[in-house]
Amino acid sequence: MAASAVFFAMYVGNGIAYGSIVGLKGREADLQNIRTRGTMAFALALVLQVLALLATFSWLPASKPPGRFGALRRAGIALALSLAGTALILVLFFQINRALRLF
Repeated sequence: MAASAVFFAMYVGNGIAYGSIVGLKGREADLQNIRTRGTMAFALALVLQVLALLATFSWLPASKPPGRFGALRRAGIALALSLAGTALILVLFFQINRALRLF
């Protein structure tokens, strides 16, 4: 979950950098580089989030109603837990950044 949060923060940072230099002459190569890095960071964040979801799903105990609805409920709980964990870690990163005044 932490790696997904880090790569999502990288994606946001690349978006901010892209927006700050778009329209400047002679920076087309930099724009392409930033766009590529941002896309890669987003793809990695998505893949790592799916892995966190699958890991959380496998660690949860089997639901009481067996069958399709039990697995669906378990998947919903795993999705909520993995997204909440990633969001909390991302907020923690931003709070540490604010406390240390890095940016």
